[in-house]
Amino acid sequence: MINIDELIKNARLQKSDSLIYYQNLKNEFMRFEKEKGNVLTEENQIKILSKYCSKLLENAAQFLDSGREDLTAKYAKEEYVLRQLLPEPVNEQSIEQVITEYASSQNWFNEEGKLIIPKQFMGQIIKDTKSAFPAANGKIISEIVKKYVQ
Repeated sequence: MINIDELIKNARLQKSDSLIYYQNLKNEFMRFEKEKGNVLTEENQIKILSKYCSKLLENAAQFLDSGREDLTAKYAKEEYVLRQLLPEPVNEQSIEQVITEYASSQNWFNEEGKLIIPKQFMGQIIKDTKSAFPAANGKIISEIVKKYVQ
């Protein structure tokens, strides 16, 4: 879990430029918690951080298009610093391995020995895999699971 308060404290002590970036991220976390009483889990932190980094890149691109290189650099730098907090991206082989191991443990095979996931378990497997790999793209997980659904 990202200890944002510790990051802010260290950035403040070091008089780092990244202080404002961490404060902005903390604001995003707090906004999430206030909405409908959400709980800030590690998975939620990663989702929020990933979305926020994407938003920063979009802003940087918009400022680049309008000729504001100063603001483009500011948003790009903030995105770069915050992206370092995200876990390493997960490759498709790791995701597929977890899905096939789970399906194998349930003994979901057809007559030819091919792995088949029953359709009614598809949503649960996607959800479990997404919680195992919070930084993974949900669309990729869904596509992998669909390969085995019959």
